[in-house]
Amino acid sequence: MGPEPSTNESNFAVEPYAGNTEPRLWFKQLVIRRGPGREDRAITFNRGLNIIWSERKVGDDRSLNAGNTSLTRLLRYCLGEDHFGTGVHERRVQAKFPQGAVAAQLRLAEADWWIVRSLSDPSQRIAVSCDALENPWVELRRSRDESFNEFLKGIHDVFKPAFQAYHGSEVAMGFVARDHEGGFDNVFRWRAAHNNSGHNIREDLRVWALCALLGFKAWNDRAAPESSQPAKPADSTAGPHWQGDLLPEIAKRLGTTVGPNPDITTLLEQSERNEAQATSALESAQERLRQLVELEELQADLLQLDGKFATVDRLLKAKSKLKLRANGKCGLAKQKVTELIKDEKCLLKRVGCYLDQDAEVSNLRKEIGDIVDERTKIQHRITELKGEIGAGSAKGTQAAIAAQKDAVSKCQTALVEAHGIANTLKNLNQVTKAQGADPEHQPSPEPQSSPEPGGAQNTDVQKKEPADSFPKFVETYRRVVSQLISPATAEALNDHPGGIHDLLEENELGSKESLMRLWAFDMAALLRSIEAPIHLPGLLIHDSPKQEDLADEQYWGLFRFARLLEKGKQDSAVFQYIITTSTPPPDELQDADHVRLHLAPGRNTRQNPITGEEEDDGYLFSYRF
Repeated sequence: MGPEPSTNESNFAVEPYAGNTEPRLWFKQLVIRRGPGREDRAITFNRGLNIIWSERKVGDDRSLNAGNTSLTRLLRYCLGEDHFGTGVHERRVQAKFPQGAVAAQLRLAEADWWIVRSLSDPSQRIAVSCDALENPWVELRRSRDESFNEFLKGIHDVFKPAFQAYHGSEVAMGFVARDHEGGFDNVFRWRAAHNNSGHNIREDLRVWALCALLGFKAWNDRAAPESSQPAKPADSTAGPHWQGDLLPEIAKRLGTTVGPNPDITTLLEQSERNEAQATSALESAQERLRQLVELEELQADLLQLDGKFATVDRLLKAKSKLKLRANGKCGLAKQKVTELIKDEKCLLKRVGCYLDQDAEVSNLRKEIGDIVDERTKIQHRITELKGEIGAGSAKGTQAAIAAQKDAVSKCQTALVEAHGIANTLKNLNQVTKAQGADPEHQPSPEPQSSPEPGGAQNTDVQKKEPADSFPKFVETYRRVVSQLISPATAEALNDHPGGIHDLLEENELGSKESLMRLWAFDMAALLRSIEAPIHLPGLLIHDSPKQEDLADEQYWGLFRFARLLEKGKQDSAVFQYIITTSTPPPDELQDADHVRLHLAPGRNTRQNPITGEEEDDGYLFSYRF
């Protein structure tokens, strides 16, 4: 039996840092569209605690698969991740909803953004900086990657740690949400290798960057990168020796031959040229893919219009027959309807039953005319696209799209590599300049001030916060542990941890207690984002973080702690915590403010009137893959 959680909540106080008025990153809503005119799900989010509760199916089949993980992956997809699921899952979704898309409204550094991405083509994406967007799907048709890159740059600028660290913003986004599989067994691992998610960043670099994001350096810890930078004692100012380790390898990757003393400036110029070429190649590949996707969609629209034309035409003919039958004798006539109308002796003429004057028939004829006009416009655009793409290349559009997606993927990989090399050289160049006076010594980097909303620089942030805030993080961590773990177990913490790994040693704790300490670490980082000017976002997403053998009271500690951080005012909370669960949350939190979505597979089924398929609102997509 695991330890009982602490109930001493009255002594727990939360004091937001003076400059923190809202989370630096948080979601307002997520909208899923399965196809044109098929908006499936709109989920609104609040600040503070947000619960996605997915009950298991009723009856003999107790499986879940309601969409918990899919929802968290879609949130990450809107934050720039390349995939929204494993390869198998993505292919199933794309096959079922080839024109599906997802849109997210979020806040980044007190500015509103709308992010819209296709589920079939990750490069078909757009980011619009505005607080309202009437029809996000229209924007997707005009998608341009530059707008999304601007959004990603905004993330990079907001979550750039004060201390020099590689992959800072990537680690910040990785820490936001753990994979359901593989993410809850190690504090420093957030992605499972088989889940087709995130960048593969070495653990030592992840820990190094995470420490920097939390506001302290990791030199006195095992987090210091070993291959490129030797561990440094806490009282040492010895700098890293980059040139002999990295520059020859970088030169090979750039295709440049260098001597024993590589010139960083020359390599940097070459890397920037490579990056510019890779960017241009990616933009061209994405534009061609956009054209192919638009061509396929227009061809599909043309088929739909043909079907609609046939339906309206049948209705018009049926109406004409009904009109003739209503006039009795005219139904026996062998002349065509138009001839009957022209005949002055025709009964239709005498009683004023002109087909042309019938309102319903007139509407049907107008609809046919509108369809013909729309078909003409679409055919004209198709002709234009084939001219731009090349008629031969446009044949077999689906195959052309698949081939172009591969081309885009290769260009993206080339750009990531070029961008990584350029950034590495820029960092090395800064280190070299800092070592100019004495190659054996390097001063510690000065903390960088973070941009304030509106462009102002917050020059007081680093003055008020100590340069090394590891002791404050330890204090915060212990405060959180006291709420999630019993006081007796909390005392097992290292009294004088020398680094972040010492803080997290398992000691004599079992697996259940270790899991709760992992939760405590995540919550401590979230609490620090509220109370200190660190560079982690005030956003945390947990995807069903429960082991089956935990008691409900232990699990509910997560929900109650998040409620405690709200200080009783959810709408003004300085954080956002999204948790998916297949276990009912505590009774006192099963309200509309905290339960943002309640899925119950098998309890709300219906038949689609168009396809005849059975749909189930208990699933995220109303469909089980």
